[in-house]
Amino acid sequence: IRSAFGSKLCSVECVEYVTLQYMWEKKHQVLIFYHYPLCREFPFLWPGNKMPAPWANTTNVHKLIQFLETTLEERSRYGTFHVSQAILTPRVKTIARHLIRGLKNTLVHRNLPMILNWVKAQKPGVMGVNIITSDFVELVDFAATVIALNDLLLEEDESTSKS
Repeated sequence: IRSAFGSKLCSVECVEYVTLQYMWEKKHQVLIFYHYPLCREFPFLWPGNKMPAPWANTTNVHKLIQFLETTLEERSRYGTFHVSQAILTPRVKTIARHLIRGLKNTLVHRNLPMILNWVKAQKPGVMGVNIITSDFVELVDFAATVIALNDLLLEEDESTSKS
């Protein structure tokens, strides 16, 4: 890993320091999370618990959004990165019932707009969203929405530096 990525590897830091600006200034491009004690022996291996990705495990979009809100509130207490998995998870019964129409048509088309609205309402940064994953993001303006969240951070930095 070290020979392949070299100086592109970001060593373990306080999570709040690791912003895109920090990564660009240090010319880092890679963070590696490792879920075994071996990570303590290498400064470029982040402990897996620094990247929690709680999973709602539901087909109900309202339960999913409530879960995302609850886990997001807990994030700030732990000083970690945090993956908001905005993903509905089909059960076997759901798959069997909708085999012909497909899960994309069954779960995604109906619910993705509500998930996107949740993303649009978020604030980025230490007390807000950090990493968001979702399925079939190409069906909506997901990338532009996430980029707009990053733009909020830039606006915040500019207003802080002018004060």
